[in-house]
Amino acid sequence: MRGTAVPFVGSATMDVRSWEDVALDDQARFVHDLESLGLPLSVVQDGLEIRAAATEEVEADVRDFWKHHPVRYWETPPEVMREAQLVYDLARRRALERVRNWLTGRVITVEARQPVELSLPLFLLSAPSRAGCTATFTTSDEQSNTSGWSVRIGGVGISNEGVGTVTASASFEAGAGQRKLIFLPIRIVVETLVVTQRGSPVRSHRIDLTGLRDRRPVPGAILLDSEAKPRTGDHLETYPLAKDTSDSTATYVYRYVQESASTIRIGIPIQGVDVGITSSTKMKSAAEITFKLSSGVDYHLYRAAEGDGLLWG
Repeated sequence: MRGTAVPFVGSATMDVRSWEDVALDDQARFVHDLESLGLPLSVVQDGLEIRAAATEEVEADVRDFWKHHPVRYWETPPEVMREAQLVYDLARRRALERVRNWLTGRVITVEARQPVELSLPLFLLSAPSRAGCTATFTTSDEQSNTSGWSVRIGGVGISNEGVGTVTASASFEAGAGQRKLIFLPIRIVVETLVVTQRGSPVRSHRIDLTGLRDRRPVPGAILLDSEAKPRTGDHLETYPLAKDTSDSTATYVYRYVQESASTIRIGIPIQGVDVGITSSTKMKSAAEITFKLSSGVDYHLYRAAEGDGLLWG
């Protein structure tokens, strides 16, 4: 991501979910993580059986609580809901410990750790290159008067998961020909592991996101270099101004609504390391993009092919 850093106002808070929590909540992720460690199919199946038994115990404890509760309610009182939550929390802790103990039985040695700085894209704003054109991003969240994203970061190899929120300036602008990328800088650690199974060591990599816990990274903005060519996705709008010879500018407002959480894979810039993180971002509200377009040409607006953003073709 080459370009020039520009001033930007924003803040972020991050936290981390343990790999055991991730394993209990996402079976497919658990399988992928075990396979990425180079563990044989028999061990993966064993891990799935442990996970299934642990989750079933949690569900059984909650069912038993309600089955033996002496009173039935049209609307459950808060104190009973708190009691049920305590039952769930205790059962969940036992399940997490069961999964954790199972992995502890494997011989996994951390051979090396290497910190890596990465940038998570949040939004790409661009304006046509014709003189006089601009694009201004404005949040539609009038209550907070800020733009915001929720962020979820997944690693690989029995990795924990980063979760957080980003709050940014309520509006920012791109001038003629500019492509301004809003991003969140993070630091992760790439671990080289040696997994010993039946005496045969297997090397693999794991992403450690523990360093994100309680961090407050500051989001930034960068003007992309002209050589950077983000790919365009779906065509969104055409603004027909080719027949307008008034030598003026027209103003349009486009409402940008995120169709679904934006998920992208970001590779690790280390030679010989073929792993990456998965970044999933969700805009907290729709955005209004105000375009000022100079007369004399037709303009074609596209959604960015990767992540959230708008590009011109």
